[in-house]
Amino acid sequence: MASWTTTCYPERILDGTAELCAPGGQVIVAGTAHCACSAQPIGSLHAMAGNGGHLVVTFNTPAVRFGARFALNCNVPDGQAFIRDPSGTLIAVLPLSVPADCGYYWHGFEAQGGLTMGSIELFSNLTAGGSLLMDELEADYAAAVDTYCTAKPNSVNCVPRIECTGVPQAGAPSGWEVRAVRVLPGSVPGLLLYTVGGARNALPFQCGVLCLGPSGVRRSIPAQSSSSGILCDGIYSLDMNAFASGALGGNPSPGLSIPGALVHCQWWGRDQGFPAPCNSTLSDALEYVIQ
Repeated sequence: MASWTTTCYPERILDGTAELCAPGGQVIVAGTAHCACSAQPIGSLHAMAGNGGHLVVTFNTPAVRFGARFALNCNVPDGQAFIRDPSGTLIAVLPLSVPADCGYYWHGFEAQGGLTMGSIELFSNLTAGGSLLMDELEADYAAAVDTYCTAKPNSVNCVPRIECTGVPQAGAPSGWEVRAVRVLPGSVPGLLLYTVGGARNALPFQCGVLCLGPSGVRRSIPAQSSSSGILCDGIYSLDMNAFASGALGGNPSPGLSIPGALVHCQWWGRDQGFPAPCNSTLSDALEYVIQ
């Protein structure tokens, strides 16, 4: 390889969404890598770690998937990938099966259980984990905010809709309002169902769809719909930053205060216009990442 750089590659990678470094060594890019055999570049970023380092990809925003083609050229096969969440907590150690024949082999990694990736450390089985070549990198990132799932029409045939304003920010005292509009007015009881580190779902529930869980579902403090008296003009509203901080009482999940945590939520409320067990209203759902 012809081009040596500093500990970190001077340009951001993956269209400016990540950083590539080699702690304890140097990132080497471009050209042909030769040891026991020669590995030719196959893409736009042909990188390895040298001088006693290993490769680390750090994402600007939480990633849900990462993949690349890997090669080894110094007679020692295979390696390992250490995946950390955005707080730096190790969440997985996975094998890298890479023959030492200078061929390139695709490996993809996906965060499981609703977790997200903040960084991935890549080691060969050589001393200090260096000389693992990497090319044709790809990554998918968690949407900052996304709506999904199907709301249940209420007993006056209006369809509740989940909305949000602000920023879901760890440690903020307020500023992230999650609402359901087009619900029954008149101080009708409701609450926000949510999971931290869970996944999207679509399960039959009270004659509608439960869009999260079913395990790990938690409840917000009770809410009441606004009281305009106009059918379908009711609103449920909760500031989830304030709830997460403990300012509103209840028992918020500690995960609501962790940057990078993936949250799913859905409004539930009473609807006595339906007979039991269908006497509830259900909005669609929101997926977001704590900033």
